Amino acid sequence: MKNTILITNKIKLFTCWLVVNLGGIVHSLAQDKYYGIMPVSEEKVVYEEVVLVDSSSQVNLRKKAKIWFIDSYKSSKDVISLDEDDEIIGKGFFKTIMQGGFMNSYPVDVQHTISVQFKDGRYRYKISNIQLNYQVVITQNTPPRDVSVPLEKWVNGSQKNVEKRFLIKLDEQIKLIIDSLKTGMKKTEKKDW
Repeated sequence: MKNTILITNKIKLFTCWLVVNLGGIVHSLAQDKYYGIMPVSEEKVVYEEVVLVDSSSQVNLRKKAKIWFIDSYKSSKDVISLDEDDEIIGKGFFKTIMQGGFMNSYPVDVQHTISVQFKDGRYRYKISNIQLNYQVVITQNTPPRDVSVPLEKWVNGSQKNVEKRFLIKLDEQIKLIIDSLKTGMKKTEKKDW
């Protein structure tokens, strides 16, 4: 009886060890796919953070986020898809250039979802669902081909140098959006105008 309990406990312990280590390996492989450049959550690129803001109410944080959306995008009405008391979700995009091989470069529209959630004294932003839209010219005699692909499918390891350069550039541009949001959320209201 004691041997059976001992063996059962060892099996449980080994199973726990296996689950923990396999989880780490899966996370490591997902991170390696993006060369350690971009944050990954559940095999998707996701930038998110909870930011503590002293003595700011949920209402005040929401107001600051709304102003940030208005100031940051040409048409906030076209960008904002959800506008609730505790969350604003927008679908934005920015333009960048992808440097391909042989001195090729492609203008790329990068679409993304950005959500900002609010609670008293803190907010959480999340940038996800990154979609790349660009045109590829195969030969001079064929018309350009439109490509629209989620970032997670675009990164496949077939052109590592191109992927790395582009991911670094993309990461920098997304961090500029995050910095802009954080600056907007720190602004104090002008009471006397």
